[in-house]
Amino acid sequence: MHTYSENVHTVVGIPPKANGAELTGDLVSLKNCNHIAVVCTVTQGNAAEMVFSLEQAKSVDGTDAKALTKAVPIFANPDVLASDSLERLEADAVDYHSGATLAGKHVVFEVNPTDLDINDGFTCLRVKAAASNAANIVSVNYVATGLRYSGKSMITD
Repeated sequence: MHTYSENVHTVVGIPPKANGAELTGDLVSLKNCNHIAVVCTVTQGNAAEMVFSLEQAKSVDGTDAKALTKAVPIFANPDVLASDSLERLEADAVDYHSGATLAGKHVVFEVNPTDLDINDGFTCLRVKAAASNAANIVSVNYVATGLRYSGKSMITD
């Protein structure tokens, strides 16, 4: 039997927080996995649009951090109370704009380590939520799969 804890490694990138100011998630190293899902959850209590973007770095301390430039698949559910399905956006992108609709939202960026600028030594990833409104609550989890070594930390290099 395969269990969740045996097959994935989950890291809290941003614990639930009000989005009145920019929120920057923790950096995670992708050296030990084949894939990571950046799972963003939003309770949008104000019509101010929210923007999630991805950033890459050379180490978990943020060395040479810069925006991810390769577009990645994004899946979204614009209203989690109306449906539990995630739909792939028509075009891959490096950011997601929530729109102004008041609703609970679920957004997943699908990232492979090769989507980073690995030839220049970029092996770490984080999410940012641009400042929106304090009534908008955000949380982010990183869910890594294809682990090379079970139990290895993703928040250290």
